[in-house]
Amino acid sequence: MLWRFQAVCLSVISLFFQFDLSLVLSSLTGEQNWAMCRSSSVIDLSGVETRCAQLQSVLNKPFVRITYDEALARLTDQFGPRDTTADLTKAEERHILDWFGAGVCPVFVSHFPSILKPFYCLMVNETRSAAVDLLVPQIGELVGGSVREVDPVVLSARLSSMHLSDLSSLDWYLKLRGHGGSPHGGFGLGFERLLQYLLGVYNIRDVIPFPRVLDKICL
Repeated sequence: MLWRFQAVCLSVISLFFQFDLSLVLSSLTGEQNWAMCRSSSVIDLSGVETRCAQLQSVLNKPFVRITYDEALARLTDQFGPRDTTADLTKAEERHILDWFGAGVCPVFVSHFPSILKPFYCLMVNETRSAAVDLLVPQIGELVGGSVREVDPVVLSARLSSMHLSDLSSLDWYLKLRGHGGSPHGGFGLGFERLLQYLLGVYNIRDVIPFPRVLDKICL
């Protein structure tokens, strides 16, 4: 089920390549369009074809798939013991991409500790959840998602074990699952991170349409 979910993530990302990316990016080189850009140093338009070829080569290869425990074992070997239930840091994500993806291939990391994930994530055993992150070079986490738990009894037990102060606010969710449901999953994709990766932009602030600047609102 989790591998099928990862395949869905891949298909969504591949949708962005149904268009000729080189035509989309090269349209920015038009004198009129380019004059509207505030900073001509943000994107190196001279390397559009090269960047498109790099991205296509990434899609032509299978993405690497590892578990959280496999990543943890490698991190422990290299840097010593760490918290076995802690989330991956940005630096650790980059090390994982270098080790398992040779710095160029995206990497799926699955079966995260259940303590790191919301109560509605499906458990694969007592300590691990059916959750996955997609890491891409230079960026880190691009997609995060999981398979959902559909059994209201299990959901209620998990909520009770989390010692939340007000469970009544989630009654609607438990009642919804009480009517039944098919196995399903969901994920979130960072759109600005996707643009940053596709365009080869170093700073994510350069691809945010409405940047948040101290004491200023850009609309």
